[in-house]
Amino acid sequence: MLTLYAATTRATLDGKNPSGWFPEQKLTIKEAIEGYTMGSAFAEFQENVKGSITPGKLADMVLLSDDILNPLTPEFLEELHPSTSLQCVPSTRPREGI
Repeated sequence: MLTLYAATTRATLDGKNPSGWFPEQKLTIKEAIEGYTMGSAFAEFQENVKGSITPGKLADMVLLSDDILNPLTPEFLEELHPSTSLQCVPSTRPREGI
């Protein structure tokens, strides 16, 4: 979650830029999540295969213990940890009864 923290605060690890390094480039949490999911898939020319939770697409997901879309403070993201991870792949076997 440190990458989301960095994208939303633009804070540097050395603490020299408490307001953020180029603070005008801070992203919202939704923009940061989209960049790491759909944006990454687009950069790989894989947006039709992964990047969003859509039927038929590949999906690696994490379940979080807290609401990431409404963090109390930016530092909250720095401390957040996944509680479970899932890897999902589309089935190539037809479902019965459909």
